[in-house]
Amino acid sequence: MVHIEVFYNGNVDRETPDIVENIKYKFGKNVNVKLYDTNETAIPEKYGIINPPVVVIDGKKVIKLSGKDSLEEIVTKAIF
Repeated sequence: MVHIEVFYNGNVDRETPDIVENIKYKFGKNVNVKLYDTNETAIPEKYGIINPPVVVIDGKKVIKLSGKDSLEEIVTKAIF
């Protein structure tokens, strides 16, 4: 199972929560996705300074998102 943390700015980004729900539905048991709005939740210090939207895979690899399609592409590559 791949553990994915998605950090986004809820004041600016309204699409990421819907995309994350689609990923949970599409990949089911293969992925554990947690969504964090950086306006409500502090970014863990272990990730350093990150500028949302960002995906963290298995607590190790930090990837900056470049568009709404890149989130699903990143998850697909991480699983397969």
